[in-house]
Amino acid sequence: MAKAAQFALRRHGLLLAASLIPFTVSIVYSIAGSVEQTVLNETERPALVFDEYFADFGSYPIQPRPVVYARFTFRNRGTEAVHVTNLEPSCGCLAPILDARIIAPDESGEVILRVQTANQEPGPQEYTLKVYYTDPKPRELDLGLKLVLPDEQVVIRPRALLVQQLGTAETTHTATITDYRSRKFNVTNVVVASDLAEAELGRVEDAPDGTRRFRIDVRVAGHVPPGRHRAVVNVQTDDAGHPLVQLPLLIEGPRDAGESSRAIHSDPATLRLTGTAGEQFAGEVLLNSHHMISEETVRIDTVPEFVSATLVRVDVEGSSGWHGLLSVKVASDRPAGPFRGIVRLRSSEAGPPLLELPVVVEPAE
Repeated sequence: MAKAAQFALRRHGLLLAASLIPFTVSIVYSIAGSVEQTVLNETERPALVFDEYFADFGSYPIQPRPVVYARFTFRNRGTEAVHVTNLEPSCGCLAPILDARIIAPDESGEVILRVQTANQEPGPQEYTLKVYYTDPKPRELDLGLKLVLPDEQVVIRPRALLVQQLGTAETTHTATITDYRSRKFNVTNVVVASDLAEAELGRVEDAPDGTRRFRIDVRVAGHVPPGRHRAVVNVQTDDAGHPLVQLPLLIEGPRDAGESSRAIHSDPATLRLTGTAGEQFAGEVLLNSHHMISEETVRIDTVPEFVSATLVRVDVEGSSGWHGLLSVKVASDRPAGPFRGIVRLRSSEAGPPLLELPVVVEPAE
């Protein structure tokens, strides 16, 4: 009898515990749900979501083509409008295209990266685009593009033409298009969309190595207005697969009279460097100004990226004003062949550059 009572008591306890399981589980899930909701609220996920963030064209060279496109689609997953405030490419050659700067909730959009292959070096290349936006919090993200450009393609050198036109006489500058492909094109027309420059086809050469080279002569007018002027040299061909080769053109005009009084003057006005290919080039330029310059407030910008420069003050006995020495170096791992660059000295104050020094590199044969 006692055993039967104990069994009934244990059975009653098990039934009571089983009846409490749903209640206990509901409490646990309720707590977990509250914690998860708190975590999501605290993180506040970014609103802009891309289908992919990196476009990889593979480890083998792509087929020769004039332009490579990478498309990145996105959607605003947030509850407020997204405002894209800036696109910052790792290379000006990317020319990013955004179809809308303001994206409403649940709307989609697209970012396109466009690379002109003729202005790039053959071999592995990798580019990035930093996207800045608010949702309304400030955000940023990176998009990437990776590809291998073939050796047998069309290239133009220099990749961009930089001209500092300070005088009144017309000047002529050259660029060279080289077709490394087995099937060559012919240049049919050369056009510049600018009143400050003209261009024409110069010498055409079929080299012993199987390449075809086209010299493009660009004439820049004298009496260029002050400031910076951008244009593009469009070289048209008879090849439907490669109908256009473009050369960016940047013309730097003289400064206004009021600006020149604050400027730094260089001797020589253009730095020309010669040497053996594969080695570092270096040179020095003497600087002077009628006004005192604080070296700590001068910022140095160089184009392209493998050109660097440093500035030191020089005391010249018996001379008034400010004097300095600018040391310029060109890295040994630069692209082969001649090119033009620019070193700019800028004041920390807003305004035009204090100095723009053309750098011409001419490797010895």
